[in-house]
Amino acid sequence: LLEMTPEELVRRVARFKATLRGGDVGRLLGLAPALLLAPEAQVQAAVAAVAVEVAAARALKGQPTLLLGSAAMQRATFEAAAAVVRGGGAGSLLARGAAADGASRVVLVTEKSASVHVS
Repeated sequence: LLEMTPEELVRRVARFKATLRGGDVGRLLGLAPALLLAPEAQVQAAVAAVAVEVAAARALKGQPTLLLGSAAMQRATFEAAAAVVRGGGAGSLLARGAAADGASRVVLVTEKSASVHVS
């Protein structure tokens, strides 16, 4: 990040904020600044995978479905993504996107607790 120009850094933060709306992006990036170094498509895939997980979890709990793109869905997705980052760092969040694209079988291991999430 130190080698990035200030303009590039601001652009990446703005793109990240556009991808993951619904919360304090600065706080999330403070926890995992490596998210700014990831390609935009990889971050988008990770956020989309988290949104799918949120929808599935709500369905399992019998909660009403949230409309895709609604403020409530954006907030729920942000909170879930923040929980993933707090639990396992940027790598854990980005691995969700890699697992969702089906390119390869990924076993998600959180960096802090060594708990395994198989998808």
